[in-house]
Amino acid sequence: MNFSGAADKIKTIGGEYEENFAAALDRYVEEYQKSIKSLEIASGVSDRQIYNLRNGLSKPSFESIVALSIGLKLSYNRFEHLMHTAGVCFDNSSRGIMLRTFVSIAPFSDLTVLKCNFILRENGFEPLTKCKE
Repeated sequence: MNFSGAADKIKTIGGEYEENFAAALDRYVEEYQKSIKSLEIASGVSDRQIYNLRNGLSKPSFESIVALSIGLKLSYNRFEHLMHTAGVCFDNSSRGIMLRTFVSIAPFSDLTVLKCNFILRENGFEPLTKCKE
């Protein structure tokens, strides 16, 4: 099933065009000059899943958007942009708030998905991804 929609852009109220998730992710991967392999290592999201997301072949989860945002070291605004374009709701649980906090500090620190997984486990939560430790 293709979730990319009929067009790469959707008209917004302000008259500007907004990308769909696949186009936005693709643009960020290109802008940050990440190879699929390096993004897989940095995010813990498999290369196959990244391919599917970039090509609109699968719908992202909250966790995969968080992991990709941390792996790319995206600003919080860009994370919110990905969430919006994917139509994914914020998770307001304690774990969800921790994940959003990780996204907000990742661009300014050496925080990795592996470190996030460690912190999550230490606090009794499921890890973000199944990164190879």
